[in-house]
Amino acid sequence: MLELEIEKNNKKKSTSWVLFLFLGGFGAHKFYLNQKKLGFIYMGITFGFIFYP
Repeated sequence: MLELEIEKNNKKKSTSWVLFLFLGGFGAHKFYLNQKKLGFIYMGITFGFIFYP
């Protein structure tokens, strides 16, 4: 699925994968692919698990 998004948005595949591997929980790869809604959902879920006891 990530590869289809990369082809659709004409972004560099290697950059997207690096962002996914290191900052994937924060949705960095989604922001890179101009999918801001999904990026904020990823961030919300991650911070929800971090700060919710």
